[in-house]
Amino acid sequence: MKTILKYQLEHVDEQLIWMPTEAKLLHSDIQYGKMTLWFLVDREKSSVCHRIFIYGTCVPIPDSPGEHVGTFVLRDGTLVLHAFMHT
Repeated sequence: MKTILKYQLEHVDEQLIWMPTEAKLLHSDIQYGKMTLWFLVDREKSSVCHRIFIYGTCVPIPDSPGEHVGTFVLRDGTLVLHAFMHT
């Protein structure tokens, strides 16, 4: 059976999140002041660790930054962060 899970991200350069394999990104937004990702998952699948990298606008990023999973506008628009995910 599938369900929707949310993952709140910290304002750090790199972090790890665990989620079931074949998770599908549904939405990214700010919730309660936190960068948040919502994924459609099958909880019966085994979990895998994903590395999330956060980059600011105009900050150099690697040639292969991973899959873009969200852009977040913070501090009344004065800070924009971009999240990328590697499996």
